[in-house]
Formats: sequence, structure tokens, C-alpha cells
Amino acid sequence: MAAFIFWSPRIPGLDPHDSAQHRRIVADVYQQDDGVVADLVAAFQDAPRPWFDAVSEVRIDRWSDRRVALLGDAASCVSLFGAARAWRWPAPTRSRGALSELPGDLAAALRRYEARHRRRVIPRQRSVGLGAHLLVPTTRAGLAARNLLLRALPQTFGGVWASSRRTGPRPDVHSRTA
Repeated sequence: MAAFIFWSPRIPGLDPHDSAQHRRIVADVYQQDDGVVADLVAAFQDAPRPWFDAVSEVRIDRWSDRRVALLGDAASCVSLFGAARAWRWPAPTRSRGALSELPGDLAAALRRYEARHRRRVIPRQRSVGLGAHLLVPTTRAGLAARNLLLRALPQTFGGVWASSRRTGPRPDVHSRTA
């Protein structure tokens, strides 16, 4: 398995079902690479069903509006790829607690749930951002430091995947994964 992970500004017209477009994007991003990376890009080009997806984070001012609320990852994802097992139930439990404390005022109960849950979620969301910067640095110095660290690890972790690219200015919260 190989993963091509890179920062990218939003790609206008990106079609999540257009494999030919995904192949072109990966080829463009890694066109200057040679050796094993070039071989992996070629294998991606020949893959019958390549997988291409965005890893994104959207932050909104409120998680609820009148009678509708976002819970779990929809409101407060605390990892790059979904909530860890330990975070599956706290949001629903906190929302139930707030609803039972304010049974006659749904809007107030949802605001209370959000205030309580955000206090615990925000520090964890910050650490996800730090992890993303360590995995896919946005500067040459950051790339060099990350690659040096990866090369110091055993070959199973450090070898090939120590090559990544920036395709433009670092967007605030948007990245692409192929």
C-alpha cells in the first residue's frame, strides 16, 4: 500500500468520482520525483480503482440551530480520520445530560451541551492540527526535518513515504489525500 499525502489549495471542479482527474492530480504533484516514488505514481496511474479523498476540517460557530444539532464527528472530530474509540460516546452522553437538565428548552439544552463538549474538544482539535503539520509540513525546513526523522526510523516506517509535496500556499484547513 502507498499513500500520496500533500497540502493543496482547493481544487476547482474536483469530481470525487473522476479517477482520470485524480490520476492527473497525483501525476502533476509528484512529477519531479524519480526512483521509487515515480514507480509508485506509475502504479497509481495503472490501478483499476484508485482511491482519492480529501482530509478536511470544517469549523463552525455553532453546532446546533433550533431543533437540529450536530453530534460526534459531525460537530467535533478529534482525529485526522474520525473519532477515536474513547470519543464515540461523550458527545451523546453530554447532550442527553443537557437535555435532561433543561427538558423544556431544547435550544438552551443544546447550547449547554455544546459549551461543555467544546471545552474538551478544542484542545484535542489543536493537537490534530499539529499532527497534520508534522505529517505533511508546509515549508522546506519542515519537510527536511520530517524526512530526517522518518529516515531515522526503521525501514518499514521511514523509507519511501518520506517524500511529500506542497502544491501551493498552505490552506487553512484543507488538504488532499490520494
